[in-house]
Amino acid sequence: MAWSKNGTPDTLTGTSSTVTIADQTSTKFNKFLFHGLNSGSITGDLRLGNAGIDSGSNYSHRQSQNGAADGTSTGTSYILGAGGGGTDAEERFLVGYIINISTEEKLVMLWGCFNNASGEANAPNRGENTGKWTNTTAQFDNIQFNDAGGAGGNFAADSNLSAIGSD
Repeated sequence: MAWSKNGTPDTLTGTSSTVTIADQTSTKFNKFLFHGLNSGSITGDLRLGNAGIDSGSNYSHRQSQNGAADGTSTGTSYILGAGGGGTDAEERFLVGYIINISTEEKLVMLWGCFNNASGEANAPNRGENTGKWTNTTAQFDNIQFNDAGGAGGNFAADSNLSAIGSD
């Protein structure tokens, strides 16, 4: 199995409520890296799509922040990408894997660290998330981090989403 760049990485040159790769090749195995710099509070949630982003209630997720008890949500319009939930103005770095078989629900695993305050006296937060996109008719070819949770903020310039894939 050989991994290769999948789609054009999106590095913001200004503020935006979305960071998107819209030209992916549909591959079975996918990995993404996301570095979100916030300009105000933003939820930083994951959405997938085929020929566009699916914003319907077709997702569910489970998450934990800093080893705390799991939280879950079903029938949502996103997979939580911010660890334990809520909105924040934290810088975040997320790494995730997605299985992308057209006739199966798309399963997602992601891990992240979040800078809750600057300086050596403040430890970063960590998050572990799982989720799924319930589409069983197509492979995704679009991936996006956004403000689906509705905090009303934006990602700052230099936020980046990159992906690799393999069959």
